[in-house]
Amino acid sequence: MSFWLELVRQCKPFKVNDEYHVPLDDASVEVFDNSYYKDLMQARGLLATDEAIMNDTTTKSFVQQYATNQELFFEGFKKSMIKMSNINVLTGDEGEIRINCSLQNSKLIK
Repeated sequence: MSFWLELVRQCKPFKVNDEYHVPLDDASVEVFDNSYYKDLMQARGLLATDEAIMNDTTTKSFVQQYATNQELFFEGFKKSMIKMSNINVLTGDEGEIRINCSLQNSKLIK
């Protein structure tokens, strides 16, 4: 069965609040591991971004490395979480919670 047909079949039982839900990683739904990258190597990504990182020469090498080396994935994940924790959060009037993530609110509200 094709991956697409498999997802369509799975969607029906996961319907919640008029939205369909399937796990991003069907190999190890309740475990944090590198299965997501293994799935990408087998063309089993769910999002448009999954295909994009496999088609980009810079990011494809990360996918390949993380798919074959779970410890390397854990190390990379750890480093990225540390980097993200050092991002200065804008507070008060310095930032905004966007209504639409891709647009500044000032461009939406006139």
